[in-house]
Amino acid sequence: MRRSVAAITATAPVVALGTFDGVHEGHRALIARAVAVATATGRPWLPVAFFPPPKTLFGGHPFLSSESEKHTLLVEAGLASGAAPSEVVIVPFDADFASTPAAAFVDALAARAPTALVVGEDFRFGRGRAGGVHDLEAAGRLDVLPLVAIGDEVVKSSAIRDALDAGDVERAGELLGAPYRVSGTVVAGDRRGRTIGVPTANLAVDPRKALPVGVFAVQVDLPDGSRRGGMANLGPRPSFAGPAASLEAHVFDWEGDLYGADITVHVVARLRGQTRFADLPALRAQLAADAVAARARLALAPA
Repeated sequence: MRRSVAAITATAPVVALGTFDGVHEGHRALIARAVAVATATGRPWLPVAFFPPPKTLFGGHPFLSSESEKHTLLVEAGLASGAAPSEVVIVPFDADFASTPAAAFVDALAARAPTALVVGEDFRFGRGRAGGVHDLEAAGRLDVLPLVAIGDEVVKSSAIRDALDAGDVERAGELLGAPYRVSGTVVAGDRRGRTIGVPTANLAVDPRKALPVGVFAVQVDLPDGSRRGGMANLGPRPSFAGPAASLEAHVFDWEGDLYGADITVHVVARLRGQTRFADLPALRAQLAADAVAARARLALAPA
């Protein structure tokens, strides 16, 4: 992973430029166009992205994709369009970078002699968001894509955050082009799940990451390369004291030790909101019902 435009090593690349938070359907269209241009010109393509998003730095808004998730999603989107990127650039977006004059950013891009710059029509950059897409013409051939809409809604990261806030993970998945994902390292929990017959993998999640709240049907990518169905509690645990937000996933039909492993949870559908139970028997009964509902819902989901 490269950390700056200056670190790009590809010769005359096609550059897809954007924040790419979530790598949603609009971003995927932009990447598909970059791959098409790269294929037609015989040049490599690469994305230039930023993390965290400006809205996280300046407004405290949660982000959709961590830096590592964004890297994975960008590579996957390229492969889905026919070509992996030659390299991935994710620039650390901090106060120093945000103060970069727009002209300096254009000069940095021009120094890499891009074959083309592929960008969405609403892209802004530079100190005070002073730079617009047509300022990029000084860096090379410009290919500006219109915003993508699904139904009557423009696909934007803010719309996906709103859907997640409402617990509508299926709508979020439509806008993303895939179920919302949460990746992280499994950490030790209080092991209460094992005592009630529902062991869970507890994920360490950046508190800045957007998380819907409730109980969900999920698919889990395990270290052995398999993908298993499961169910997960996201957000606070109303029946127990503990962290304000967490992700606890129970993997169906699987036994093993995941502590210290990196896994990815794909949030497929919401089963219910969170409820505080008076005793463990009531909690066990509800979890059994949740498992039945999750298996039924996952049977409808693409593999």
